[in-house]
Amino acid sequence: MARGFVENFCSTLRLRDRGPVITVKLSPDQRLLAVQRTSREVQLASLTTSSGRELPEEHTQPCKTKGAALLGLSWLDDRELAFFTDKGVELYGVSADARGLRLIRAHSQQTAWYHFCPESNVLVTAPNKSSSHLLVFSIRGGYVYKLSKVECEREVVERDVFLCRLYRGRLYVGIVASREQPYSIITLYAVSVESGTTTKTHVLKVNIAGSNGSLTTNTVDDLLLVHHPQSASTFVYDVSLPGEFDGNVTRLDPLCKATMILAAPLDSAQSQETGKGSSRDFCMNWVAFQPDVIIDAKQGVMWKLKLKLESTLLSKEIRDPCQLVSFLSQREGAKGILLQVLLLLCVKEDVKLRTVGKMFDLLNLGYRRHVDQAMQQQMALPASTFNAFKSSPSLSSLSSIAQSAAKMPPSLPLTKVVVDQADLFTGLFSRLLEKVSSQDDEVTIAANTDMVIALLTEYYRSLEQNRIPAQHFLNELLINLLVQRRAWFQLHILLQYRVIGDSKPLACLLLSLESAYEPAHQLAMDMLSRLRDSTEEVCEVLLAKGLVVPALKHAAAGCGAERVPVKKYLEAAEMVGDESLFFNVFNWFKDKNLIPKKLMEEYSRHTPVQ
Repeated sequence: MARGFVENFCSTLRLRDRGPVITVKLSPDQRLLAVQRTSREVQLASLTTSSGRELPEEHTQPCKTKGAALLGLSWLDDRELAFFTDKGVELYGVSADARGLRLIRAHSQQTAWYHFCPESNVLVTAPNKSSSHLLVFSIRGGYVYKLSKVECEREVVERDVFLCRLYRGRLYVGIVASREQPYSIITLYAVSVESGTTTKTHVLKVNIAGSNGSLTTNTVDDLLLVHHPQSASTFVYDVSLPGEFDGNVTRLDPLCKATMILAAPLDSAQSQETGKGSSRDFCMNWVAFQPDVIIDAKQGVMWKLKLKLESTLLSKEIRDPCQLVSFLSQREGAKGILLQVLLLLCVKEDVKLRTVGKMFDLLNLGYRRHVDQAMQQQMALPASTFNAFKSSPSLSSLSSIAQSAAKMPPSLPLTKVVVDQADLFTGLFSRLLEKVSSQDDEVTIAANTDMVIALLTEYYRSLEQNRIPAQHFLNELLINLLVQRRAWFQLHILLQYRVIGDSKPLACLLLSLESAYEPAHQLAMDMLSRLRDSTEEVCEVLLAKGLVVPALKHAAAGCGAERVPVKKYLEAAEMVGDESLFFNVFNWFKDKNLIPKKLMEEYSRHTPVQ
């Protein structure tokens, strides 16, 4: 019976009893079954019936290499099978009628034991049971390519080595090195199939002394989980976080400890009654399989690991706020948790504005990288080439970015969670203001409002550093808060130095503040004059102030005299009640022969003023 984690999937096949089964491998398309019963041959059966009543015809394939002992086998794709022997690798193709195997290629290599990654088709072998180096091969296109070998710091055995895939499917070879005091280490070597190299990239410190090869691993959502059954502990590592980087290797401590919440078996009474699982530590009876499978052989139960994030627990486990934000930004579907964590961190009394600024920098850097990648794909050029809305960052900003980059490992993956300005507006700033408005003490309200203004200003600083223009709703929020606190000087400086970007809605908002802050009118006019296609708005503001001549000059310069609405300006001049003003405006249009015949007759009653 073949049964997996896919709901309602269960295939049954009866085979003739030809002895004990060593290995069973199901093809990726679930149509063929390869069964190893001895160290010399493999039986191939077609898995075409699900009733389990028919006995399918089996086809036996012995090893082609003389005297070779079969160590294991694996499917490379739906029609290709690999035999791993103590003398090398044999690649077989399934015949068209699925009634046999034909040898494609054989590669000779003395092998004592091996590890194979079916997702990457990468094979790691050792020439001896205890070996000081590992040989790495890539199998693709019916060929076996040899990559650079892994030089171990000490001799390793099979249980000390594992393979895992993290971040964009990058394959790592992990080697467990036990130490008596004070901790054990795991060394990760990144495998590059394209360049044919294996590079030492990470050293993970495990806070368990003398583990003696008993550590087992899983990978869930690009996190490496290291289990130590003897102490019932599970340690979590994230290779994307910037640990101690010496220019070549990153050294990482455990990010936190994990707790297993195991779902009860589907047919158990607990599952039927509650549908909930129980919290457990890693048990001695469990066996971990890459990437995310745990099997309890004693109970005959199999689980698939999933990541469950809780903002409160994460804030307690991961003390460094910036590290916590980086961790959550790399988890699938963690945007809501990330915003909750940001809110919890920002309302702490001991939070520092510089720390919050670093968190904003991490989020904006992730957003900027996604924008760069999207524009690069569309235009085949870096996105910074098209960045015309802001000037280049200052030399101090470039220096701080370079210093941060020097401390971080290269080729960091793109964040899986992209937090934009709308997310922070609704998930952080609006919720902070809700907390402020729910308070009764005026002094507390004023202090908390100033705190929100400080956070917003720091967020603007981060946006500017990453060359991201602030959206209108953030500008409006900041202006309203500054008006509420009557911080006119701060508002004037932010507008004068264009920290708050120019836009027509903001100019209209500033015009409405003229009664409370008289310079707001001139700030609005300056903003409109810097904007394109704002000639009409400037003229409307001038006409509302009764400044007909300046409005007329601005309209003629902006869109041309022939496109100026004659009747509108004549009516505006007439409403002012100054006959000399009307005479000047009327004669200006008359000299340019722009007054229609009807308007000429209508306004002929006006007597010119001498």
